[in-house]
Amino acid sequence: MYRKRQTVKQLANEANIDIDEALIAFWDAGFDNIIGPMSVFRPTDVKHARRILGVATRRQLKSVAYWMNVLNLHETEFRSLLRKLSITISEKAKRLPPEAISRLKAEARKRGIDPLTGSMTKLDIRVKVRELPSFKWKTKTLPIVKTKLFFV
Repeated sequence: MYRKRQTVKQLANEANIDIDEALIAFWDAGFDNIIGPMSVFRPTDVKHARRILGVATRRQLKSVAYWMNVLNLHETEFRSLLRKLSITISEKAKRLPPEAISRLKAEARKRGIDPLTGSMTKLDIRVKVRELPSFKWKTKTLPIVKTKLFFV
């Protein structure tokens, strides 16, 4: 089975975190050979690196329990969501079919959840601003005082 090598930068982008935070997490986990954003992980270490950053592995993405946790649904609610998304699985199934993963990812994004990390994403929040009345300058006139001027 061919596995792709990945850089720190690619994994940080996948986890939606800053590259510096990813580097610190890898150093804390004991990856001393990682020295910068373009450092490459061996294919056998990519899965461990994803776990360190909190990104779901492929095995987790196929799990029913993972998606119930990400979407914060009980089993009955999750099963009804699967029916709504036209995904058929048995009642005792713990693994999802391949087409289910892409549909559940789309559903998670629609709910504002990052499907790989399970964290809430920043949504476009549109605020309705009430229109303020136009500003009108008021001019005050000062009373004219008559004075006598003396010239010397």
